[in-house]
Amino acid sequence: MAYEATNQEDEQKVQQGFGTQANQATNQTTQAENAPTLGGQQSTLIGQDVSATQNQVNQGQSNTAAGQKSSGMGARVSNLKKYIEANRGAGMAQKIQSGVEKTRTGIEGDIGTAESALNTQAEAEKARLSKGEQLIKSSTEGGQGLFERGKTEAFANQPTTQTTNQPDFSQYGQTAADRLAAFNKYKAGETQQLNIENQADLQKKVKDLQTTANLAGSEEGRFQLLKDTFKKPSYTTGQQRLDQLILQANPEEKQTLLDMQKNVANPVQERLAALMGKKDTEAADIASKASTLAANIGTGLTGAETGFQTEIEQQRQAAVDAALKRQQQIQADLNAGKISDTGYLADLGLTQDQYNRLAQVAPLIGGMGQFLTKTDPTVITRSQAAKDEDFARQQALSILQDKYSNFLNQSEQGQNLSDFTNLNYAQAQSKAAQQRDKELQAVDEYYAMSMNTQGFRDWVNGLYDSYGYGNQYDKLIPILKAEKKAAINQKYSPLLGG
Repeated sequence: MAYEATNQEDEQKVQQGFGTQANQATNQTTQAENAPTLGGQQSTLIGQDVSATQNQVNQGQSNTAAGQKSSGMGARVSNLKKYIEANRGAGMAQKIQSGVEKTRTGIEGDIGTAESALNTQAEAEKARLSKGEQLIKSSTEGGQGLFERGKTEAFANQPTTQTTNQPDFSQYGQTAADRLAAFNKYKAGETQQLNIENQADLQKKVKDLQTTANLAGSEEGRFQLLKDTFKKPSYTTGQQRLDQLILQANPEEKQTLLDMQKNVANPVQERLAALMGKKDTEAADIASKASTLAANIGTGLTGAETGFQTEIEQQRQAAVDAALKRQQQIQADLNAGKISDTGYLADLGLTQDQYNRLAQVAPLIGGMGQFLTKTDPTVITRSQAAKDEDFARQQALSILQDKYSNFLNQSEQGQNLSDFTNLNYAQAQSKAAQQRDKELQAVDEYYAMSMNTQGFRDWVNGLYDSYGYGNQYDKLIPILKAEKKAAINQKYSPLLGG
C-alpha cells in the first residue's frame, strides 16, 4: 500500500530527473544506511539506488532496457523500506500536536488578557455602584446621607460659597450638573455594559483550533495536518502520503492525534465558554445591584418627600398654635390694661405712642380689650409658615426627582403671620369721643337745670353776699361750667387731641 501511495510521485520524480540512472550516478553521495527522515528532510533518496556507483552506471549502459527498469525499481523499494523503518515511532504525531498546542497557547494568552480586562470592567462598575450605595446611606450609618436636611441641597445645588460644614460630594462630580448626571444613572438603574475584548476574533480562533484538531479524524484531515506541519518546498505530495501511512500504521501515534480535540482544543473552548459565562454572571450581578440601588433611591426620595411635607405641616401647625397663644396673651394683657411684651404692638398694629395714648384713656372707656379683633389662625398656609431653607429643600428634591413641586409657593412666604390680632384704634377714639361728648352734655344739662332753680340761685347769691360780693350767680355759673368742660376735654385729649 505504501508503495502504491508513492508510485505516482516517483513517476513525477522521474519526469523531473530524480530517478534516472544517470542522475543516480552523479547525485549519490550518501551511504545506504542513511535513510530519509521524518517530514521529507532527506526525501531525495527515495526512489534512488543508494548502492549505485559511477562505474556501475558505466557498465549498466550495455544492459537491456528491462534490466534498467528492474534495477531502478529495486532501489526505490529499498529506499522506501529504509524511510519507513527510520520514521516508524519517530514522534510524528507529537510534532503535529506540538504545532497545534503552540496555537492553543497563543489563544489561551489572548483569553487571559480578555479575562483580565473583563475583571477590570466589572470591578470598576461594582465600585461605582458601591459609591451610589454609600451616597444614599444615612450619615448615622457612615454614609453620605443624601436625603438628609442640608445634604440634599448641597448635592443638587452649586454652593455660592464653601464652608467647613459643606458636605464633600466631589467624588460624584465637581459641579451640580456632573453630580446630577451621576445620580440619574443610579436612579435609572443604568450599568456599564461588560465586553469581552476581541470576542469575535477569539471565537474564530477557537473554532479554527477545533477544526484543526478535528482533522485527525479523517485520512484527508491527517494529510492536511502533515502538510501544515512540515510545510516546505521540498516536501512533496508523495512524501506526505507516505508519512500519513507511517502515522496511520502506528496505533499510538494515530490515537495521539485523535485525542487532540479532547486534550488540546476542548479545554480552550471550555475556557472561552467559561469566560463568556463569567461575563454573563458578572453582568447579572451588576444589574441586580443596580436595580436594588435604583429601588432604594426611589424609596429614599419618596421618604424624603413625605418627611419634608410632614415637617412643613408640623411647622404650619406650630405657627397656628403660636398665633393662638399670642392672641390669648395679648387679650389678657389688654384686659389687664398693660401689655407684657412690646413685640405685641406689631400684632396690634399700634405704634408705641398710640399705645401710650390709648392706655391713658382706656380706663375711661371700659378698657382696651374691647377693641381687640382676632382672626382664626388656622388659615395660615404651609407657604406662609415656611422658611428659606424649606424652599431650598423643595427645590433640591424637585431636581433629584426631576419633577416640579408646588407644595410650597415662595410668593406667600411670611405673609400675614402677625395679622391674626389687631386693635381698632379708630374704634377706641370713637368711643372716647362719644364718652367725652356725653360727659360734656351732662355738664350743660346740669348747669342749665341749676340756672332755673330759684332756691339754688338764692343760696349761691347769699353765699357770695355774705363775703361782700353781692349777687354773683349769673357771673359764676358760666365760669364753673367752662372749667368743668375743660377738665373733661383734658381727660380725653391723649386719644382725641385738643
